[in-house]
Amino acid sequence: MYKDTIFDIELECGVNKDTEKVFKKLCADLEGKVLDLGCGQLGHYWAMAYAEDVEKICYFDLKERNVKNLCRRIETISPEKLEEKFSEELKFLTDNGFTSNSPNKIAKDIVTKSAGFEQFDFLKDRSNQKFDYILCIESIECVSDYKELQKALSNIKRLLAPEGGIRGVTLQYINKTSSVKQLIEDDMEGEMNPSKEDLVSALDEAGFQHINVETTKAENAENYSQMIFFSAKNQSNNKTRP
Repeated sequence: MYKDTIFDIELECGVNKDTEKVFKKLCADLEGKVLDLGCGQLGHYWAMAYAEDVEKICYFDLKERNVKNLCRRIETISPEKLEEKFSEELKFLTDNGFTSNSPNKIAKDIVTKSAGFEQFDFLKDRSNQKFDYILCIESIECVSDYKELQKALSNIKRLLAPEGGIRGVTLQYINKTSSVKQLIEDDMEGEMNPSKEDLVSALDEAGFQHINVETTKAENAENYSQMIFFSAKNQSNNKTRP
């Protein structure tokens, strides 16, 4: 569930203001077992920021080709490839305290901690696995209406450990252009185009607690007005997660 917008890293290398926001708001202070839900083909990109801090990373996506391509990329990852493709990102992550590790150690962490690649439809599929954190980076908006949004979040909640947390970001498109219509047809965008209020309501109805939803301007994507960041917890506890 990955669309060619601000996160098309293969076409637009380098850190921009929007990717910085995702790293800072979603990828910091993760721990335990993490699921990148709707990983697309770039799950390894975000994992550079958190692989050293977690125990295990799994990648689920609706598209079989995305899962296979990501698996192949991670299997062949190397320090040289990271430095060649993501030198700006590595500098940003080091300068901002995400890592003090060498590219060799970052690559090793991504390879050794990537423990599962599955084709998965969050509207209907089930898994026996439980995760401490689930990341939904440009994926949860791939729904047709509010009913599907609420269903997706309810199903995601079942994947969380009792004290687990969800973090994510969606993009709101301004106009349903021909490119947006194509993304919808390819299951990489949704008819609903959820708002901040939609997300707050759907997270609440799904049974999440400590819900936080905030908007910020999308600065590097044409036809997308804002980024909506959200986080919530599976149930109340005395910890400060997510």
